[in-house]
Amino acid sequence: MSLNSACLAVASVVRNVSGIRQGFDYPPDNPNAFPLSVVYPLTGTHEAAPIGTRRGLHSITIDVLEPQQSETLDRFFARFIPFVDSVPAALLAEIYIGGGRFAGTVDTFESVTHTFIPVVNYAAEPMRGYRFTMNNVKILTNQ
Repeated sequence: MSLNSACLAVASVVRNVSGIRQGFDYPPDNPNAFPLSVVYPLTGTHEAAPIGTRRGLHSITIDVLEPQQSETLDRFFARFIPFVDSVPAALLAEIYIGGGRFAGTVDTFESVTHTFIPVVNYAAEPMRGYRFTMNNVKILTNQ
């Protein structure tokens, strides 16, 4: 499998988390519904090994964002703190018994971390939200 396929599968899972109004396969230039989710690879390694035993270990990042000035900070936290539970739960459900392993694109991953983003310039607009990082996403490859 490929890192691109894994990111697309992660985006598909996250866009179905309750409360996310728009989820994208690739980060858009002009989002129009919020909160939105964007998924992208952050860091990674490709291990040199014999064909059939190669693997990649990657960090896949999910940002859940809205315009910074869309509402008061207390309302923002009331709406966004639940994502700290629901996004990791959706991701972890994929690797437990009965999970789809992100449509077979991911073997496993180590953990999910989250970080509050007080402001980030996205699509020329100040946004805020949470960043979730799937750590050590293991992708096996036959290449």
